Amino acid sequence: MYRYMGVLIDEFNAMRRAALSRNLMSSRRWQRLVVGNMIGSLFIRTYDRGERVHRAMLSRGYAGLPSVRKMPKGGKRDILALILTTIVALAGQAIYLIQ
Repeated sequence: MYRYMGVLIDEFNAMRRAALSRNLMSSRRWQRLVVGNMIGSLFIRTYDRGERVHRAMLSRGYAGLPSVRKMPKGGKRDILALILTTIVALAGQAIYLIQ
């Protein structure tokens, strides 16, 4: 999702540059109108891109569920990492609440 947000921001910036080069952002009213149209256009582009990605996934054999061959069992390191993560999160909350 993080990478896709970068793609959307790049597309929005490109559309904004195009509107600025056409002098469509001269007044506040026009800015609101142009930005509203850009958001609508980004929604349609996002939907279309999602459809293309889904069709590409289907053509490569995607059946609706991720294929998991074998679920690895948790070991001592996994339990230790979980405990340490919990301790760090609780310590952070305690420090935040004390201040």
